Amino acid sequence: MTAMIARLVMISTSVNQEILGLDVCFFFFLSKISRKIENIFFIWKKIDVKIFAHFKTKSL
Repeated sequence: MTAMIARLVMISTSVNQEILGLDVCFFFFLSKISRKIENIFFIWKKIDVKIFAHFKTKSL
């Protein structure tokens, strides 16, 4: 009986570790994507500011 319980605990912990590993990979993936999106927004803001400044100087 105790051997059976021990085996079940081992199986459940190994499954949990696999799930944790997947979670970590997924979280890392999400953080990389969000950083890329932030970079794109940052670059777009810079471009937007340049265009805005360009048109402002043209209109004046």
